[in-house]
Amino acid sequence: MPCKANERYEATVTGAETTENERTGNAAITITFSTSDGEISRDFFLTQAAAPHTGKVLKTLGASDAQLGTDEFYADPLAVLRDAKCSITTIQKSGKDGRVYVEVEWVNSSKPKASTQAISRAAALFRREPLAIDTTGDDWTAGAVPPPETRW
Repeated sequence: MPCKANERYEATVTGAETTENERTGNAAITITFSTSDGEISRDFFLTQAAAPHTGKVLKTLGASDAQLGTDEFYADPLAVLRDAKCSITTIQKSGKDGRVYVEVEWVNSSKPKASTQAISRAAALFRREPLAIDTTGDDWTAGAVPPPETRW
């Protein structure tokens, strides 16, 4: 079953290779993501204009700044990106030839589930219970009244 448009998927990187467009000569890293609905690939171009976005995606998937500056990374990007966990969002696009297809629009880091403490803090906000500042860190705990600038 192919990936659907306008969906968010938890995904794993299963493929990554550096490719070159025959027409323009521009290089790209083609990354394949495995989702619950199947695999989907996207080219991330390696041009001056695309470098900020492509670099952000590659770092989200686990590449370091140091690795991005090496020939070795581009010779075998899968060695670094293999099994990276992420969240992808898809979109429906139309090609110049009228072909309709689904493409990866966004790549984000997978978000961990909220801790029990974070869940309790969130629930307390909507119960409108007074909150207190935990003096051991930046955490909030139920109990006392926070300074006026931090309340609604």
